Amino acid sequence: MDSDHAENMAPVDFSGTWELEKSENFEKYMDILAKNENFVVRQSMKMARYAKPVQTIRQNGDKFSIETKVTFWTGKIEFTIGDDYESNERGHKLKGVGQWEGNKLVIKYEPVENPTKLHKQIITREIIDDEMVMTLELVGEEFLCKRYYKRIDA
Repeated sequence: MDSDHAENMAPVDFSGTWELEKSENFEKYMDILAKNENFVVRQSMKMARYAKPVQTIRQNGDKFSIETKVTFWTGKIEFTIGDDYESNERGHKLKGVGQWEGNKLVIKYEPVENPTKLHKQIITREIIDDEMVMTLELVGEEFLCKRYYKRIDA
């Protein structure tokens, strides 16, 4: 393998289908996000507390497609490490950028609209043993939410 090719290789391959096993601080995370939402969005966020999402991650080097499915909602983001992209979460436009921090995939989001009402977010994924651990951080808050996923594909 030549050195140019080695530099372009991703440190971890997240490809696979992952199902939520457990969460820490998810209710608190959702409560803070819901503060500035309308009634309908707040209700759907309450339902999300009981959902068991499945994430399907397709990775080709530094190119990602992450699809999250729950009974009542499906979301998908596609991005390349280092490139800005736009996402729509609960009707809000967010600007995101993914980067590698060692073996962790870190996505930083900033609100495009209403930056004073919405939080900047950092979502970190890492594989520890056989689990994918997703850490959700609301910038400026004093806690982290962690979600633990198990691989469900062979």
